[in-house]
Amino acid sequence: MLDVIVLIGIIVLGLLAVIFLPAFMLRRAVKQTINILKKANALSPENARPLKELGLEQKNFLQRIGRIRDYKPMAVQTLANMGIVVVTEDSRIYLIESRLNELRIKGIY
Repeated sequence: MLDVIVLIGIIVLGLLAVIFLPAFMLRRAVKQTINILKKANALSPENARPLKELGLEQKNFLQRIGRIRDYKPMAVQTLANMGIVVVTEDSRIYLIESRLNELRIKGIY
């Protein structure tokens, strides 16, 4: 009987990890991405930096083998969808601090 309870507990913990771990990792990557953009002074279209220079581009399959999943490219996409960053046609990126502050005041971010 105890074995069944332990097994059920392990399954429940595994399911919780599968559900909450990606959300936690994405939230962490969003904060890291914002900090990277601030450090690079990519705060205007004139100061926009290439994704590759900042280390925010999507890695190819061979570069990802044997490594933990990198959530920063997904964080860039999430921030772009929220209007916090702008990715130009030539894959340069910059942060719109006023939009970031606006969302912080509203409690969204």
